Amino acid sequence: MTGDPMQDDDHGSAPLDGLVDRLELIEDQDLATRAASYGELQERLRMRLEGADTRR
Repeated sequence: MTGDPMQDDDHGSAPLDGLVDRLELIEDQDLATRAASYGELQERLRMRLEGADTRR
């Protein structure tokens, strides 16, 4: 476990734990930082979703 809700996975039991907290933190940032943070979050979610396809 890394402590990062976007990386930790108990075999898909709760894949989005902490997502709301992460979004709240992003919303509190200035515009440029917020844009970069949303881009990073989108990329991590994409990788997670694509990885779920290969585990089946």
